[in-house]
Amino acid sequence: MNNDMHPMVAHPAIIAESNRLATGIGSFLGKCGLKRDRITPISIVYAQAAYQPLPSFWRDLTYGAVLIAVEVHAPGFLGTILRPDGQPSDFAHAIELELKLRTSDELNAELLLSLSDKERPTSPQRTVGYYKN
Repeated sequence: MNNDMHPMVAHPAIIAESNRLATGIGSFLGKCGLKRDRITPISIVYAQAAYQPLPSFWRDLTYGAVLIAVEVHAPGFLGTILRPDGQPSDFAHAIELELKLRTSDELNAELLLSLSDKERPTSPQRTVGYYKN
């Protein structure tokens, strides 16, 4: 698990988008009336709908940036996702897994979009075949 609690991102556009996303996550959670004890991994995933496409966004967004965004909305949240021994809970792992899945999706989409129309798979089966080769 990435224990970096600081949103360390290099590109100014990514920093701006991370800040906008943090505001969007907090806004979504607030509009839903979600208090700290009602936030779930899936509510955080839905809150990420505030995201607007930006190349390499998911690769550059850190796990810490997402946790900080939720902590800003719900102070004390970080303390609730740690086990008594200080280790991340299943809840924290679920958030990290969602971020990894989105990173993988982003990489796959960018790879497929980099192909010419002739090279690009035209069905799910051909896409799977493309990745197997």
